[in-house]
This record gives sequence, structure tokens and C-alpha cells, in this order.
Amino acid sequence: MLYAQTPTETRRVIDGGGGVASNSMFIAYASFHQPAPVGFTSNSEVLLSTGFFQSDTMTLGRDSDADGDGVNDWDELLGRASDPVTPTSPLLLDTDGDGASDAQEVAAGTNPTDPSQLLRIWFILEDPSGDVVDIRWTAREGRSYKLLCAESAAALRTNATVVAEGIATDGIGPWQTTMMSATNTMFSSEKKYYQIQTP
Repeated sequence: MLYAQTPTETRRVIDGGGGVASNSMFIAYASFHQPAPVGFTSNSEVLLSTGFFQSDTMTLGRDSDADGDGVNDWDELLGRASDPVTPTSPLLLDTDGDGASDAQEVAAGTNPTDPSQLLRIWFILEDPSGDVVDIRWTAREGRSYKLLCAESAAALRTNATVVAEGIATDGIGPWQTTMMSATNTMFSSEKKYYQIQTP
């Protein structure tokens, strides 16, 4: 969460100074000794004040989590929660808008700034008999995965059966992305609820 000191006029000044610095994640304003009327403007992210001998300060709490996604704001700004280092927005639960929170993508090892990189089942192919099902999903090289199956969505949480497991290989790019697949021959066609797990 961003905190701003409440502006207080301590004295008027004649000489002016200050500046602004920014990057893709934030804008920082320094306003001190400003030859302007006392006042301030603000929005949800920044407070800018003028006419104060002492400048306002804005600090980011080291343990704060403004968007409630489970990754603290400093780690999001610095990108150190992900490997490779990838900054995310501390103000957005889901930076890339793909439906998985930044914390979920960090846990899955997927890129939280790329909506095409998401731990999910991409497609299921079933033979005409309904007894063989081929499931494929996006994976990351070196990670282990389990394919779970159950009779219902609720049973996936309480009574799922592991039908396949393995470690992803042959990844490409900075995120070592690859495709994994598994064939389910254990269940008949009525059991079609699947889930992918990775540590």
C-alpha cells in the first residue's frame, strides 16, 4: 500500500527546486522550495504538493500487498518473485489479465505479464470409444506435473486420482515453455474432470 505524509505548511519560500523521476511502474515527484501557492493535487497513486519548505514523502511498505494477490509490493515492483525477474503491477491482482493472479503464476512458474503463458489444459482429444483421452497443457522445463482426474469438479478437490505425472523437457525461450501431454486410459468417458498440479 502506498502511504503519503499529510501535507503541512511549515513556511513559505522564494527559491524553487524539485523534479520528477519515473519508470514503467511509478512516477516519483520531489517538490520543495517551490515558488508557488500552497496546495496539493492527488490521484489514487500520487500526491503532488507545492509551496512547502519540506517536501512530502511517499514510501512503500516492505510487507504491503496493495492488490491482495499474495506477492508483496516490493517484490512485484522489483520483479524478484518470478524467475526470470519480471516486474508486475502492485496495483493489479492479475497484471496480464489472463484470469490467474500474479501469485498463482509465480507458484506455477508462468509469466505473469503474458496472457498466453498460463498453467491450463489447452485441449482434450478423445477417441470414438471414449476410453482413451489425450490431455495437453503448457508447461515449464524442469517442473514436475501431475494430471488429476475425477467424476466431478468438487471431487477434484477431495477425491481425485493421479492418472499421469512427469517432468517437462525441451522448453524454449526465457521462460522455458513447452507442451506436455498425457493419455488417460484408466477411466471411461463419463469421468472428464481434469486438473493439472505443479509443486
